[in-house]
Amino acid sequence: MPKIIKNLDKKIYKNALSLFSTRGYDQVTMRLVAEETGVAVGTLYNYYTNKKNLFISVFKEYLNQISELLHEIIENKGDLKDCITTLYDKIMEINGFSEEIIKSTIINKNDEIINILKEGFIQKMKTVMNTYKKRRGTYNTTEKQEERILRLLLLAIIDFAREYPEEREENINFIIILLDRIAGA
Repeated sequence: MPKIIKNLDKKIYKNALSLFSTRGYDQVTMRLVAEETGVAVGTLYNYYTNKKNLFISVFKEYLNQISELLHEIIENKGDLKDCITTLYDKIMEINGFSEEIIKSTIINKNDEIINILKEGFIQKMKTVMNTYKKRRGTYNTTEKQEERILRLLLLAIIDFAREYPEEREENINFIIILLDRIAGA
């Protein structure tokens, strides 16, 4: 009879998130995730058919967590800085995933799965932008322009954190100033 491990899916998620975040996609194997989780590789394959499925599942779950955090901030009347700070910190926690977003944007535009995840992220961010627009009352952009702003926001956070890792506050403040100027403040 196989050994039943409580909350194994959560343990797999936690270890895979940590590994992908610190090592990036290319440096993580199913064997490594299984070892970190304390299960046999075959057990891991019972949950995920391959590394890409595991990566996608973990990334989607993390995006859902970010979305829930942003929703809480909005519900509690948080401002744009609260949203951008949370977003910045959460994206930095998953550096390896961020690198995959950059690769799919700049190097390999045909990575359909990463592009789908990136689009999902952008859709979630529209909620933040719509709330910001309603609160400000002024925001003179079209829907296409707004989508470009969100793409810029995602790439700016990833790039600034990579290029200026010790300047978190300055990076966040610059992004807010940029969004305010785009909004016509």
